[in-house]
Amino acid sequence: MKARILMFILLICSFVLADDVLLLNLHYKDGEVSLRSQELLKGYSPDRMIQEGDYDLVIKDKGNKRLYSFNFDIPNKVYVDSSEGGDVIYLNDFNFYLLVPYYRDAKNIAVVKEDKVLSNLEIKDEQKDYTILYLFLVLLLVGIVLFFVFLKINRNAYKK
Repeated sequence: MKARILMFILLICSFVLADDVLLLNLHYKDGEVSLRSQELLKGYSPDRMIQEGDYDLVIKDKGNKRLYSFNFDIPNKVYVDSSEGGDVIYLNDFNFYLLVPYYRDAKNIAVVKEDKVLSNLEIKDEQKDYTILYLFLVLLLVGIVLFFVFLKINRNAYKK
């Protein structure tokens, strides 16, 4: 019985606290990039140790200080295979997603190519702080477990 209670407590306390990430839904049309939507999620942003690409994405704060940046390529190539051979189709109008770390003090995202700013994307303030909710849930679950443990101890003491 003690092993079950211990396993239950470990299960309750083993939830993962992931980082906040921002999922950007971007629209590319004839060299211009615009922000369609953004969503604040829990997760991990990709490791960008290898940075290749013609475009730079720069996240800046209110004071125009650089918080984060990386290089990327616009995914506008579609590789087509057929029985006659292969070909590459270049798209001029499409949507794509980028996952970036979320900074509470971030104000805008700039998409830059060859030192020319293609677009300044305003970041909407989407602060969602779940820390208090997680703490409340953990304390509630620990309280419930302790209640049942004390109930079991009292029942055993009453039987003797």
